[in-house]
Amino acid sequence: MNRLPLILSLLFALTTPCALAESESMQIPPAPADGPQVEYPELWQLDWSVRSQLPEFSVAGWLASEESARRFARIDGEVYVEGDTLENGLTLLEVHRNALVFVFQGQTFRYNPR
Repeated sequence: MNRLPLILSLLFALTTPCALAESESMQIPPAPADGPQVEYPELWQLDWSVRSQLPEFSVAGWLASEESARRFARIDGEVYVEGDTLENGLTLLEVHRNALVFVFQGQTFRYNPR
């Protein structure tokens, strides 16, 4: 069976702009920023004096969104939103698609387990 016509029609459909998406009635929101606007050091870049004082924590996952109210992270089995302070003293400052930003004892840093 020749699948070339099917493949070509799918490619055409994927590359042709959708009239609904172009209309003003459907606005596609921009993707969340890939990272913070300010460059914070990565966790591994912090001075040893700071890293040695950081409490242990485990990040199970997070969700970044354009809407700040929908951003959250699951840390140590609990769900936190931006601005929350964890029981261990870390504050979740920002949630981004590729990293979390924490503050600990006045030191701000990025955490990305990948």
